[in-house]
Amino acid sequence: MTEFFETPKGITHRAYNEIMNLYNHLRFSIYLDDYSEEITRIIEENNLNSHYWNSEFKKLYQKAWQKLDNLIKEHEAWSFLKAVRVFDPNQLDRVSKDPKDYENVIPYLDFSQNVIKNQFIAYTKTKNFKDESQELIEFWKGLTNNCPELAKVAIRSLNMPVTSVDVERSFSMYRDILSHKRCSLKLDSISSLSMINYNSNIDNS
Repeated sequence: MTEFFETPKGITHRAYNEIMNLYNHLRFSIYLDDYSEEITRIIEENNLNSHYWNSEFKKLYQKAWQKLDNLIKEHEAWSFLKAVRVFDPNQLDRVSKDPKDYENVIPYLDFSQNVIKNQFIAYTKTKNFKDESQELIEFWKGLTNNCPELAKVAIRSLNMPVTSVDVERSFSMYRDILSHKRCSLKLDSISSLSMINYNSNIDNS
């Protein structure tokens, strides 16, 4: 899951599902008596009390699940992550197709404009299933002629970052750019070098 959230872009439509998989894993692990083979092996090799350690793991899973549960309930982006799945045609059978469920949830999706509303309804009624190997952003770029306004909102939503990984990565990059040998760089030069360095890394990843 860590690798998933370190992906630079294009994962917004899958974030909700990944988090819910973790949520359910933690929730149901509370009721397990046995855990991973590695943990079982360590307990056996060290002659540890399995009953005690199973009880401790239950407490840890319970604590982790409650923490994630509270985070989900309080996080203001949760409704967006749940709603943005509508832009993945392969998930349309699992989400609502009612425009009212997306009003004031997905930015720029303004159904007061009949053009966007009609494009949305047409999209949800069409069998638009995409090939699994096709990037979702490319799929929506292919719909810019048929539903340009909706495609613009979809691409913008799908490109939204879901973690602070990019920010943290940029700080490491700044350290390489603004080294002690380059301490006289002007702000414009730092900005340009950062843009080139960061975007070239994304393209090559």
